[in-house]
Amino acid sequence: MARSRSVPSALDLVVVLGAVAVLYAGVVPAMVQDWRIDENYSHGFLVPAVTLYLLWDRRRDLAEAARRARGSWAGLALCLGSLALYVLGRAGAELFLQRSSLVFLLMGAVLWLWGWGVFRKALFPLAFLLFMVPLPYLVYDSVAFPLKLLAARVATETLFWLGVPVFREGNVIHLASQTLEVADACSGIR
Repeated sequence: MARSRSVPSALDLVVVLGAVAVLYAGVVPAMVQDWRIDENYSHGFLVPAVTLYLLWDRRRDLAEAARRARGSWAGLALCLGSLALYVLGRAGAELFLQRSSLVFLLMGAVLWLWGWGVFRKALFPLAFLLFMVPLPYLVYDSVAFPLKLLAARVATETLFWLGVPVFREGNVIHLASQTLEVADACSGIR
């Protein structure tokens, strides 16, 4: 069991939030820009709002847990691990690591400042924030393309069983009078 620390003061909160704001001043705006530009990640705008709603919905449980709160040093360890992930991402110019480290840093800060009771109540809403982080294109494409092929295969088999003459090449479906392409939107990722 991790050792605990006292309830956070307003100064603790200001210091932690200030440090996070300074550290991620370039990361968050770039992520928001990706949400604006890439339709695959336009849902990113909704994720923080949904997270705030989920936290608001649990406000009574969180307040009750906060009254008995004793911060945990395990949270500091999670914060330090998150910062290491951030540094690794900066060194390798890997945006995914930098961006996801923000979510883990927030989780660590909650655990460090308020302890396990509040952390358990806030875990799902905070973990939900990971959905706002755009996946690396290598990962996205390695998941989306096989799903497109599956969608094309299912559509081709369905048309075949309905008696429609059909031929498939990868994600392209050839019918007697036209050709259809199974697009990224049909992969089920969006």
